[in-house]
Amino acid sequence: MGPFERDKTVEGETVGGAPSASAGSRRAKLLVVVLIVIAGIGVTIAISMRSSRGRDPETDNLDNILAEFRLQKPPPPDMGFVGSAECATCHAEIAEQFQSHPMGMATDTVAHAPVLEDFQQVEFAPPGPRRYRVEKTDAGVFHHEILLDADGKTIYDQAEQIHYAIGSGTHARTYLFNRGGLFFQSPITWYSQRNRWDLSPGYDPIGHSRFGRRITENCLRCHTGRVMSDRPSTKRFQDPPFAELAISCERCHGPGKRHVELNAVESTTEGIVNPAKLEPFKRESVCYQCHLKHLAVFPRYGRRFDDFRPGERLDDSLLVFVKAMNAHSMDSMAVTSQVAQMRVSVCFVASQGELGCISCHNPHFKPAPDEQDRFYRERCFRCHEKEEESCALPVAEQQKRPAVGSCIHCHMPSAPLSDIPHTVHTDHRIPRNAENVPSKSFPVRSDDSVVLFGQAERLLPKRELRRAYGLLYFTQATMQNDMLLLNRAQSMLLPPEHNEPDKFDVALDAIDDDVRVLAALAQIYMTQSRFQEAMACWDRVLKHEPDNEVMLEGLANIHDHGGDQQKALGFLDRLLAIHPYSEHFHERRSQYLDKLNDPTAATAAAEQALRINPTNERVREWLIDAYKRAGMNEKSEAHRDMLERIQKAFEGRRSGE
Repeated sequence: MGPFERDKTVEGETVGGAPSASAGSRRAKLLVVVLIVIAGIGVTIAISMRSSRGRDPETDNLDNILAEFRLQKPPPPDMGFVGSAECATCHAEIAEQFQSHPMGMATDTVAHAPVLEDFQQVEFAPPGPRRYRVEKTDAGVFHHEILLDADGKTIYDQAEQIHYAIGSGTHARTYLFNRGGLFFQSPITWYSQRNRWDLSPGYDPIGHSRFGRRITENCLRCHTGRVMSDRPSTKRFQDPPFAELAISCERCHGPGKRHVELNAVESTTEGIVNPAKLEPFKRESVCYQCHLKHLAVFPRYGRRFDDFRPGERLDDSLLVFVKAMNAHSMDSMAVTSQVAQMRVSVCFVASQGELGCISCHNPHFKPAPDEQDRFYRERCFRCHEKEEESCALPVAEQQKRPAVGSCIHCHMPSAPLSDIPHTVHTDHRIPRNAENVPSKSFPVRSDDSVVLFGQAERLLPKRELRRAYGLLYFTQATMQNDMLLLNRAQSMLLPPEHNEPDKFDVALDAIDDDVRVLAALAQIYMTQSRFQEAMACWDRVLKHEPDNEVMLEGLANIHDHGGDQQKALGFLDRLLAIHPYSEHFHERRSQYLDKLNDPTAATAAAEQALRINPTNERVREWLIDAYKRAGMNEKSEAHRDMLERIQKAFEGRRSGE
């Protein structure tokens, strides 16, 4: 039956042998059809007349704004990983060399890592009352934090068993422990160049996060071959947590499945990425994914931190914000600032970007210390071909000590690193001499000191730029407690002119499933006491990531503020099921339970917070009062005595005296 024949069934024609309708029925139905046709003609005329006059400008503008604001999710990245062991079957010599390269030793289990540390001198005492000790036994390696009172007596000795060693030991080695799929950093680090134990980078001697510094996927992506996260929203790792411990072949060459398949049929197509054959920025992106020091980095919409694949531009997956600077402004060194330094060097500028990391570094092989001067000198002479003309000094002068012909001794001198104590690194600005560094500037915007790295500013759509800068301003605002910057972030993250409550639902529809933006907006609305909007944002996050920790904490905060501690407690308990090692969450739980008139459960939650961090004075003060109210004077006094010992231990030392 064709389309016109199908229409006849409405008029009472037989269908499949069924009897036709009566003549009256046919006339009634015909009248209905005529009226429908007339109505349709009227609608068509109205639309035609409206089109001739032009659509409503406000509606057109709204549609255009939202159409431009919605982002398209990119296709998923190639997941055809085969592992470095598969690569080694054909590339055995390179694989063996790589085992002694710093990237080949980036991460290992404590049980199997080569021993670099001194396990005889295992104690150290930074300023303040805390002492630290490393203990190596048949059961494993344990890190201790010990707090001494004013009389030198131990208040507590807290220990954690260490599971992973992070770092090759070229500069330092730090340590992680795994609590049921959650990773934490130890406050103790081994510093190889000074041959000593000390506090981990970023740990203040007096007030630091102790054993509570959480390590997430973004922290580990540059130190391991491939992280096996459970779900990004939970910040939890699978068992085992790593597909490969050290940096793997596929981190630089891309997933190898296609390459293996093509080799099996002796194809002339490689099916793998050789970074040396890529155009300069894509080639450098392989190194930049980890060696580019950033102020902030965000995955693009629909991407995760580990979605970058060799052969892409870095900004295809990650948007990296850096400090705009020139060579003169870089008066300090940092472990991941070599990229910024190199890009302001005369060598890089003169090469018009052709000079890159692998121009000087062999990513598979690191020369022995006594071979490094010769190794890098040869690389300098690839550009500075005539040896006698490549240095302003006479050849005899070049051979004098301490340089003894070393290019890097004079032009890449060592200097202390600003972000890792007890450590030095080479200056990648390649100055002609130490007092005359090049002044060619990093790409810089005239109105801001923080810029998107590379050509992202020019290549990205405006919508992506708004999102990136909105997330940057949000991050900066929360760190600096800057409400003006927070408002600026809000205006960038919402569609233009959509901050009004009556347009809020439309704005959320445009943002769709961008969880990172929704979470930022929810927290912004919380600071503005716009709890209904914050709740709407969290509800959207809940649909996409039901285990999102930030979302669960946000919903607990909203219900607590609204006076519904029972609902707040429900969200907090979900959060504690994911992350049961947070003193902050247990402290909050004790507060909710106290408001719900459950003193027994409230004090139990507070005691759990103190087991995680015995120095939490606020919780201890609450317990003193809670036990006193309950008539449990002995427990109240015990906590009071402990609080006084802790306060006296830190007295006069709060600022690191």
